[in-house]
Amino acid sequence: MYREYCKILHAKDKFVFFHSDGQIGDIFGDLIKVGIDAIHADLHLMDAQRLTKRFRGRVTSGAGRTQSC
Repeated sequence: MYREYCKILHAKDKFVFFHSDGQIGDIFGDLIKVGIDAIHADLHLMDAQRLTKRFRGRVTSGAGRTQSC
């Protein structure tokens, strides 16, 4: 399903962003394989250094923590 969405968006010269609030370190590679261009996730839940070494240059990532007021 995600692969098809990525193909449609890439055909229109769009980037594909994926957001998750969970620990998705185990599926980072799969997300990149289907065509995700940027992943916004809670990297503090994962081994960010390992992910950086493994996927540097293949995907853009962003992370942040939401603070309640």
